[in-house]
Formats: sequence, C-alpha cells, structure tokens
Amino acid sequence: PDLSHPSGCMGAMSPTAEHGPGAAALAQAQQRVLAAACDPQVRTLLVAGGPGTGKTTLLVELAAASGLPLANVLVLSATRQLAQRLRHQLISRLGGAQLSPRVMTAHALAHSLVNGERARDERPWALLTAPEQEFRLRELLAGHDTSAWTPDLARAVTTRSFAAEVRA
Repeated sequence: PDLSHPSGCMGAMSPTAEHGPGAAALAQAQQRVLAAACDPQVRTLLVAGGPGTGKTTLLVELAAASGLPLANVLVLSATRQLAQRLRHQLISRLGGAQLSPRVMTAHALAHSLVNGERARDERPWALLTAPEQEFRLRELLAGHDTSAWTPDLARAVTTRSFAAEVRA
C-alpha cells in the first residue's frame, strides 16, 4: 500500500467510541496538517516545531487516522528513549492489538537494513562497536606514512583521541 496516502484517513478526524477523542482534540494547525497528510496531492510534508508544540500528538493521531496496521508504518525518532515513548503512545492510542509498531532511531533503521542485506549475502559481515572501530582505525593509521604531515599531527596519529576524531 501507498503509505504516504492512507486510505480512510479523514474518517478518523472525528471522534468516535472506537477512536476516542483523538483528532478532535487537536489544535486547528494540527487539524490542517492532518488534513494535508491525508490529501493524495501532498507528496511531502514537513512538520517542525519546538518542544511541547504537539508534533508527537500529531504523529500519533496521523497513525490512528491512517487506518493502517502499525506494522506498515515506520516512525523515526531522535533517541531510543523517544522511540520507546512513541511506541507506548501508539499502542495506548491504537490498542494493545497493535503489537509491533516500528518506531526506531535512524541508526536502528540502518542496522535493520544492514542485517537484511547480510542475511542475503554469503560472506560474513561484522558490525563493529565504537571501541572496535577506533582499534581498527588505530591499526590503519599506525601503518600510514605521515612523513608529509606536520610533526604535531604525526605524533597525534598514535593517540586514541585522534582515532576517535577520525571515527567521528
């Protein structure tokens, strides 16, 4: 299904016993964003605002308005803590039958994509932790010719801090 244009989206904008107060409790600006998100002519929608402006509430209501199973919706969050909070809010709003809302950080999404590709590949893959990455970088840097570098920079190559900066 086309997730950017959920079917039945506008039906959830009015309160019902099934959906609870939901979208009816949204501010006018949030109602307009919800309506725009349900418009098949709208391809991209950016919602920006500071803390406490209702972005999360709007997201939860949009997921409810979509009528889609949460397994078909992907929500990216900035932190794991926020992902956990969003997951809880989605399950609370849509009911316990929605067992698998996909709410994750961009890093977790990348990890799941890598794991999906790894499952199809015959070669073994390894995801390195931050300390392992720094160790490997230090190994690579130790064998690097630094004769053209400034003396201070050449001395820094062997330090953990330099490897950490290169990794970052």
